[in-house]
Amino acid sequence: MNIFAYRLPRRARFLCACSESLYKGIHPDCFVIAPFDPAEGGCLSIPFERRLTLDQLDGELDRCYAGGGDTAPALPVASTTRDEHRAQAEAIIAEIRSGRLEKCVLARVITGEARISASRMLTVLSDAYPDAFVFMFHTPEAGTWIGATPEVLVERYFDRWRTMALAGTRPAGDLSLWSKKDIHEHEVVRRYIQSVLERNADDVKAKGMKLLVAGPVEHMMSRFSFRVPAGGSIGDIVAALSPTPALAGLPQREAISLIKTTENFTRGYYGGYCGAYSENGDLRLFVNLRSMRWEPSRYCLYVGGGIMGDSDPDAEWEETRRKAQTLLDVMETCRR
Repeated sequence: MNIFAYRLPRRARFLCACSESLYKGIHPDCFVIAPFDPAEGGCLSIPFERRLTLDQLDGELDRCYAGGGDTAPALPVASTTRDEHRAQAEAIIAEIRSGRLEKCVLARVITGEARISASRMLTVLSDAYPDAFVFMFHTPEAGTWIGATPEVLVERYFDRWRTMALAGTRPAGDLSLWSKKDIHEHEVVRRYIQSVLERNADDVKAKGMKLLVAGPVEHMMSRFSFRVPAGGSIGDIVAALSPTPALAGLPQREAISLIKTTENFTRGYYGGYCGAYSENGDLRLFVNLRSMRWEPSRYCLYVGGGIMGDSDPDAEWEETRRKAQTLLDVMETCRR
């Protein structure tokens, strides 16, 4: 069984459904999911086949796990330690300073055992992150993912489309100047997105940088709007964009390769994207971050940060700690 639930930013209502069907590609009247690494398989669409209420969600998930048949990769058995994270960050910094990369995103995992109610967690996440896209999806191949992401990959905006460069992180409310590292990190992502759009879209327009607050942290955000060219498709533009340097690095393929040899776990759908494609053609896709993989008695939270040549491993660890804290607090209130 394939299941999903989501609540759009600044909305009150969750939409939930399940389906035995799973389509390849982006399809209307579906919930769309995609993994971090495009080489591991393209996007998939779960149709709105049988509607559910949020109260029915836990029972459907329990039946999925009781029935067996899942082929999702095993959850990591242990959290990334601070020493492991430091060694990985130092190795990536050395690669960047050698000139082979400009940026690479390093993630870590936080694992634990707990009986967590998925429906309760979605409700509490919705209250904690009113401006985020709150989501849950399950397929036998992907496992179960739950999160609240602030980052738009693409969304229709009247007769145009929008995306954003979201990079550079500091504690929310920090009044100091942004560091040179954060400014450079944001510029790498902004430059990449503008380049992809100029090659694949029409009438590209960029807006200046603003702040986006996401729980205990805030980010630099630059918005873009564009039109899909005649004969093109929004799916082509999505495929060209994802994963951006905000989740992978630059150059993209070199960064993904380094991530796979450095991190001691498989990202799966962390850093990919998910979202809803309605019957009327409204498509809203969000980057899968601030998220975790869930099983009936275990969880694995994924959290990352952009590494640059002048990164401080201790500061990078603290950034991931701040990013993870709200989700950890939410989980603590949702134990069964």
